[in-house]
Amino acid sequence: MIQSVLSGVGLGGMYAFVFWRLARREKNKVIEFGGLALGSFFVMGAVMKVSNLPDWVLPGLFLLFFLLSCLMMFFLARQVLDWLRSKKQARTK
Repeated sequence: MIQSVLSGVGLGGMYAFVFWRLARREKNKVIEFGGLALGSFFVMGAVMKVSNLPDWVLPGLFLLFFLLSCLMMFFLARQVLDWLRSKKQARTK
């Protein structure tokens, strides 16, 4: 029980650190998070074929994929809104 709690806390801390580092960059976040989501999807597919892994590995990868996908959609929506605002401002000038 304690090992599973520590594994969950460690996994959450690692995800938080990685997301914080990626979010601070000035590059295209949609591409970065989308690429990581695609990579985690392929890793999750490969892990499903391995039978002797701990029980927390597959749900942890699914959580990573879900969070990366949500962040990618958030930054994509933000880019679209910024584009619409700049288009509206250019039309009013």
